[in-house]
Amino acid sequence: MGIQNWRDALLGRDATIGEAVRSLDRSGLQIALVIDDSARLVGTITDGDIRRGLLRGLSLDAPAAEVMQADPLVVPPSLRRDVMLQIMSANKIHQLPIVDDA
Repeated sequence: MGIQNWRDALLGRDATIGEAVRSLDRSGLQIALVIDDSARLVGTITDGDIRRGLLRGLSLDAPAAEVMQADPLVVPPSLRRDVMLQIMSANKIHQLPIVDDA
């Protein structure tokens, strides 16, 4: 598994929590990227988000939006790798989506 599997991490807005679990398993990236019809990032989901949702009583059939982080931390592609790693370390995160202006 690796970064080449990032497309496996894409989910539509109407996905369920169960579909998010399958996406996380399929991609191996520890993050699902929720996108709109124009392929714009609208949120992220990690296994921790799903775990917290299940503990709140949500089912795997519930909308993934119920556990999605709607305002995820992202960086532009122009940012240097060392700065990205510093941001990840400072925020104690393992994934950091790189997105362009569109």
